[in-house]
Amino acid sequence: MRMRTNRNLHVPLPYPIYQRLRIEAQRSKHPATEIARDAIDMWLAEQERIFLHESVAEYARNTAGTPSDLDENMESAGIASLLAIDCTDTKEPNK
Repeated sequence: MRMRTNRNLHVPLPYPIYQRLRIEAQRSKHPATEIARDAIDMWLAEQERIFLHESVAEYARNTAGTPSDLDENMESAGIASLLAIDCTDTKEPNK
């Protein structure tokens, strides 16, 4: 079984950021390293989300109008599903 190990990273901070981090550590009663680690983790997760979104958008742009853009069976099933919806259930509420 492999043990997980931590790695240290020296990050020089401009004094105003350092001060804000120290103040937050005192206020929240959490170590500054924990706050920094969580902030880095959240930033990395957001970067991954952005990358995934951009990758999907690029794929959609590149395949628009090509045979990969349309699954005929799925399109037919979607149309059949929409046609099967009872339109009489969409009455407007009384005003």
